[in-house]
Amino acid sequence: MISFLYAFTFTMCLGLLCHFIFLRTTKHFAFQRSFLLGTLALAVTTTLLGSFGEQLFSTSQILEITLPSIEINNTLSSPTVDTYYRPINVLLVVYVIGVLVTITLLLKQFWEVYRVGAFAVISKKPNFNIVESTAVNAPFSFFNNLYINPAWCFSSSEKRMIIEHEKTHIQLGHTYDRLIVSVMKIFLWFHPLIWILERELILVHEYQVDDRTVQQLEMKPYATFLLNQAFLIPQKTITNQIFSHHLKKRINMMTQKSQNSTVKLFFSLLILAASPFIFSACTEEVENRTEENPINLSNEIFKVVEKMPTFKGCDETLESAEFKKCATKNLLQFVYTNIKYPEVSRDNGVEGTALVRFVVDKEGKVTSPEIIKSVSPDIDAEVLRIMNLMPDWNPGEQEGKRVSTYFNLPVKFKLQ
Repeated sequence: MISFLYAFTFTMCLGLLCHFIFLRTTKHFAFQRSFLLGTLALAVTTTLLGSFGEQLFSTSQILEITLPSIEINNTLSSPTVDTYYRPINVLLVVYVIGVLVTITLLLKQFWEVYRVGAFAVISKKPNFNIVESTAVNAPFSFFNNLYINPAWCFSSSEKRMIIEHEKTHIQLGHTYDRLIVSVMKIFLWFHPLIWILERELILVHEYQVDDRTVQQLEMKPYATFLLNQAFLIPQKTITNQIFSHHLKKRINMMTQKSQNSTVKLFFSLLILAASPFIFSACTEEVENRTEENPINLSNEIFKVVEKMPTFKGCDETLESAEFKKCATKNLLQFVYTNIKYPEVSRDNGVEGTALVRFVVDKEGKVTSPEIIKSVSPDIDAEVLRIMNLMPDWNPGEQEGKRVSTYFNLPVKFKLQ
């Protein structure tokens, strides 16, 4: 996942830098539009099809394994274990929430468009429809529909400007661009570059439409009309809107003279096309340096490994899930059998959960226990005493070699 983000970010950065440096001030709007969409497409396809993908959660990304909580009280009973390792990856939870929120917002935008047109009067025109509804805040287009409010007191020339502008959006298929980017935002909602690209693409859409519109109409009345209607509140939807933001930039672009920008176009395209090869070369360089200076697995303490350590005492012929369940049950049984509720804390009614962190080294020995969440001095001492009594485990393995691994164990002390 991290490699995917590196590759995606690298390509997006190069593409957007080329856009800002070489293209943004030119009047090659069709090229700019294709370049931005091409940047997004290249960033996604090269990372998916390339050799830099890896598992969704590599061992360096997952939080430390936290074992099932153990509850200690006055009358200890035999433990029952239904689950084994259930690490909660906070980043995964946040990511899924972000995806759900982004989908919800996108569906809300679709609903807004549907609501506006639900009770509208539709007039069919060649290649597009005019949808008249009093729910429209400002003129906009969506696919082949042009939405206006019949209650507005626009002159015939002003209506012509609106229709010409939005009809051009429809003819150029700008809604499809917005949908493509919106779908990518669902999965990459956290990435700032996707939002920057969307903003630039919307601006290029307006430049492109303004340029074509002033070829059909006079530029000065058109620009004046845009400024006069700037107070209208745009629909908060994934639509194309004549009275959008960046009016100053749009008018400046309309008045700007065209220049020969062939060299700029060539260099921007060349750099973007070379981005996968540049990234690949950088990746190979890092890998070569890693090979020259390999990581010493014998001294490293891992948070998660390919084969996690397990408590001994189970039949190794059991299936993986059953074996893990058995090992965890044995661990909990060992703790239940040996631990005692400290008298001072019990007499004073002290309760709480102590969290101990320890290491199962490459020999399977439990070492370096430390309290990372304290309850009371005597409870903490009792937990550490049990950790020092812990028998050897089956050590963890990474790349076929035995390694040291971190664990967290919550021990809950509760009076009945």
